[in-house]
Amino acid sequence: MPLSSLLKGGTFAIPGKAPDKTAQPVYHFSPGSYNSQKGELLLLISSLDSSNINFHSIVYPEENQTLEYATNLSPNMSVPALEIDGNIVVNDSYDIHKYLLENYPGKGNSALTAGKKAIQEDFIATNLKWDEYLFSYRRIPKIMGAAMHQIRLVELSKAIQQAESDGLMEKKLMDGRTVRQVYINKVAQVRSLIRIGCDNDNLEQLEARIKANDDCMEAILKSANSLLDSNKLLLTDQEDQITSADVYLAVLIARISMVDSNLLTQTFADFPAIEKWWNHINTLEVSKCLNVGSSTKVKMFLHISPKVFLYSLGLLNPIPLPEDMEKEVTKQFEEIMTEYYKT
Repeated sequence: MPLSSLLKGGTFAIPGKAPDKTAQPVYHFSPGSYNSQKGELLLLISSLDSSNINFHSIVYPEENQTLEYATNLSPNMSVPALEIDGNIVVNDSYDIHKYLLENYPGKGNSALTAGKKAIQEDFIATNLKWDEYLFSYRRIPKIMGAAMHQIRLVELSKAIQQAESDGLMEKKLMDGRTVRQVYINKVAQVRSLIRIGCDNDNLEQLEARIKANDDCMEAILKSANSLLDSNKLLLTDQEDQITSADVYLAVLIARISMVDSNLLTQTFADFPAIEKWWNHINTLEVSKCLNVGSSTKVKMFLHISPKVFLYSLGLLNPIPLPEDMEKEVTKQFEEIMTEYYKT
């Protein structure tokens, strides 16, 4: 079970809003986020007019933990989220892939034969088994990852306090769960991410999962290299009509490039067809979303660094949960951890 499976989104009709195909799509994302990059690239290769899309960069990781975000965009508070067609909100990049493929397929996806479509879905399914969180967070400074999650817990506790004060805890959100249920589940998820990110209690099991995850990535890369060699799927250097399969491979390579340059070098040595493909992808205009600019990196650093400092001093702490909620969070946390190490 990849950790990303904890953050499943969905496609929902917004109550009280009418369908409107002329409405401007709004894409809520976080720069540098693996799934945000995936969703953005999927939008750019769709038949939608990208100049008419409102790309809204959220304040991460605070904004998506708020009650407003959970109510209007994503009950699971996941990133990205897409508002589209007047009354639809889609969260989770895979749901965005499915929605765009059905309603706004781009030239690349439209040109696929039935056989290639099946190959593409198999390739994406394999990609979905890979745990990007486990890969990335084991390669960044632990204090940075832990601080990011602590910020989430602080913001979640504020939202819970607000909902209690406003009498909204039993209000149902778009996925049918109550505010109370959503926030109990989210706090349990974040605590599990903290535990897994620096888990010394189950080190042997964790190392086994890390190896299995690395093996999964190796299988994805082997499959991609084979598909390129056989010209069954993925772009050749003579094409520019990107498919969803190209998107899923591109964000994987971009993530390796971002967090482990030595692994990227080894990947290209082992899979030369992928290196050739990657060089071609980077000549295309749509690939720009895979590169987080220096100004954005500086902005993100300046936003997070003071909070990392506060965390290092033990001064970044969430508001204590009500006793009954704390018990339920603890129960869900234990269930998540049991399931994670079982599968």
